[in-house]
Amino acid sequence: MHAGVIDSKQFFETEEGTPQGGVISPLLANIALHGLEEIVKKFAETIPPEMTGLSGPHRYSKTEKRKSLTFIRYADDFVILHNNKEVILQVKAIISEWLKDVGLELKPEKTRIAHTLLSSESEDNKAGFDFLGYNVRQFPAGKHKAGTITNTKERKEFITILAPSKKTITRHYDTIKRKCQELIGAPQERRC
Repeated sequence: MHAGVIDSKQFFETEEGTPQGGVISPLLANIALHGLEEIVKKFAETIPPEMTGLSGPHRYSKTEKRKSLTFIRYADDFVILHNNKEVILQVKAIISEWLKDVGLELKPEKTRIAHTLLSSESEDNKAGFDFLGYNVRQFPAGKHKAGTITNTKERKEFITILAPSKKTITRHYDTIKRKCQELIGAPQERRC
């Protein structure tokens, strides 16, 4: 089947590949990106101690360094979390190089370096990021209940909020709107 590709709202015919959004796409993405996580873990083991965000005078094991960097992937979407922007930039370069070797590349309009709390630290001055239909963002903790850890009464510096992304909310509203418009003038039995 020749489904074509839509990129930047423009349709392009294709002679090969799979339809975007097809049931086979996530499987093929997992096959194509197999090994990417290992490359990121190997890099994490080489992070200099001062860049890990870990504190204390002792030497850090490879496992501790690996835990300082978080790699989350679902099919062809992934997020890399670390407290040092330089480390993120190095990981981005390593991933770009690895993808080039398998004939893929990072899409600039979907690739973004962001801080979850400080908008001034993000490329586009927007704190947080969208991932799998949700927006992940942090806010300074208040001085009341939201600012304390329940069991220990210890103060938090920030709270993390996961909420549906604006795109997801808009898509949901559009679905409801379309359904309501379809039912205008419909008999009562169809409206239930």
